Amino acid sequence: MKRLLYIFLMLFTLSACEETVYLSEQDTNRDLSIDVGQSVVITLSESNVTGYEWYFRIEPFGQTAISSVRKKFTISPKKLLEASGEKEFTFKARKPGRAIVIGEYRRAWEKWAPTRSVRFFINVQ
Repeated sequence: MKRLLYIFLMLFTLSACEETVYLSEQDTNRDLSIDVGQSVVITLSESNVTGYEWYFRIEPFGQTAISSVRKKFTISPKKLLEASGEKEFTFKARKPGRAIVIGEYRRAWEKWAPTRSVRFFINVQ
């Protein structure tokens, strides 16, 4: 019985460590803590035909707590002609530390302020 309880607790602990945190534009300026190995997925709306796109950077420059591992664009079936949809950015916690993930919605050739922006403060434990 003790062994079965021990196995259950180990499986529960392992699954909790790998839980993915999902964020959206409404979560901007959120301060969150995650464990090494956890992923953070940020989902944002985007319209490709306008030239606007989400660009992300991680500060401070050179930090190693988290890294970008994937981005994926999904076109909304209701807005096929507009090429509107959602872009998902996935970040992975690599080692303990603090990072700020900043996203800017802008055109690549424009140097002035973005039309929208998000910012997330991530503590990796």
